[in-house]
Amino acid sequence: MGEHTRFDGWALDPAVRHLNHGSYGAVRRRTLERQDALRRRIEGGPMRYYALAWQDELDQARARVAAEVGARADNLVFVGNASAGTATALASAALHAGDDVVINDHTYRACRLQVDKLAAERGLGVVRATLPVRGADGAPADPRARAAAIIAAFTPRTRLVVVDHVTSPTALVVDVAAVVAAAHAAGIAVLVDGAHGPGQLALELDALGADYYVGNGHKWWCGPHGVGFLWVADHHLDRVVPLVTSHGADPRVGPSHRFFARHDWTGTSDVTAALTLPDAIADVAAEVAPWPVLRARARALVHEAAALVGPALGATPLVDAAGSAWMVALPLALRGAAAGAALERQLLVDGWEVAIPMLGERVLLRLSAHAYNHLDDYGALVAHLRRLGVRGDGDLR
Repeated sequence: MGEHTRFDGWALDPAVRHLNHGSYGAVRRRTLERQDALRRRIEGGPMRYYALAWQDELDQARARVAAEVGARADNLVFVGNASAGTATALASAALHAGDDVVINDHTYRACRLQVDKLAAERGLGVVRATLPVRGADGAPADPRARAAAIIAAFTPRTRLVVVDHVTSPTALVVDVAAVVAAAHAAGIAVLVDGAHGPGQLALELDALGADYYVGNGHKWWCGPHGVGFLWVADHHLDRVVPLVTSHGADPRVGPSHRFFARHDWTGTSDVTAALTLPDAIADVAAEVAPWPVLRARARALVHEAAALVGPALGATPLVDAAGSAWMVALPLALRGAAAGAALERQLLVDGWEVAIPMLGERVLLRLSAHAYNHLDDYGALVAHLRRLGVRGDGDLR
C-alpha cells in the first residue's frame, strides 16, 4: 500500500482528493469489470438467467456475505442499502400506539426521519438519548459510556431501540452488545443501524444477537452502489416482509425458505451489485491488503490525520476512545445547515470530496481513511480550508 498504489486499481478520479469514503465508498476497477460482465450475461438471455441461474447465484452470494459477518445465511437477505433495510425492519416491528422507540442525538438523519414517520402513523413516542462525547475528566468517552446513555433512556413503554454501530455524523462506535443485552433483559427489541459496520468492524452477528442488523455493501466493503443487507433474528423471520409485495408472497412461489421467497424477488431490478459484492470484498483483500491489515492501517491513519488537522484548525477531534473507526469528526466555527451545505459544495467545486455533516446546528468536518489515502491528503486539506477562511470551533461536548 505504498505511494505508487494510491489509486492503482481504483475507479476514482486521481485529479480529485477523496476524503469521504464513508458516504459513497469507492470501487475497484476489477469489481466493475465483473459487474459489467455479469450484466452483459444477463442481458444476453434475461428469461433464461432469471429462471435457471439467478436464485442459485444469489444463494451463493448470500452465503459468502453471511460468512463475512458471522451469520447463518438463513437470516440474511439483500436490500438496496441500509436505509431500505431499516425501513423494512421498522415497518414490520411489533409497535403499537403508546409504545416508545429510543434513538439518540447522533442517529443518522434518514433513520431518524423514518422513526418519526412511523411514530406519527402509529402513535408512538420517540425518546432521544444524548450520547456523551467526553467523559467527566475531559477524555474521549468510550463505546460503553455511549451504550450506558442509550440504556438510561429506556422507559417502561420502550419496545424498540434503534442504535448506530458507528454513528454517521460523528464516527463514534457504540457498544451495541451491551445495548442488546440490557434491552433484551427488559423485553425490548433492538435494530442496529450498521451502515458503517461492514468492513470497518469485524462482525459476528449471530453472536451479537440483535433483533435486526442492517449494513451497506458499497461503503467500507467497496462494493458497487445498490447493495446492502438485512439480518433478522430467527423469531422475527415470519413477520418481516419487504416493502414491495411480489410473487414470493404466494406460498406456492419461490424457494421453500419463506423469508427468502418474500425478499429475494421484489420485481425485476439490477441484481448485479448483490451478486458482485462477495468478489468485491475478496478483490480488496487480494489486490490491496488483507482486511485486518487494512483496518489497522486505516485506524492509525485517521488518528494521525486527527492529530494534524485538529490543532491546525483549532478544533478538538472526536477521536473514538476505542480507536476502531476509519473516520474522525471535528467541529467547525459554522452554524446551520445552509452554511454546512455551502462549504461542502465549495469543496466539491474545488476538487475535494469531504463530508460536512451536522450535529444539531453544529457544522462538522468528517474525514475518512481508506487504502488510497495518505497523510499528505489531510495536510493539503488544512491548507485549502485556511484559504477558504474555515476554522475550527474548539471542542464538542
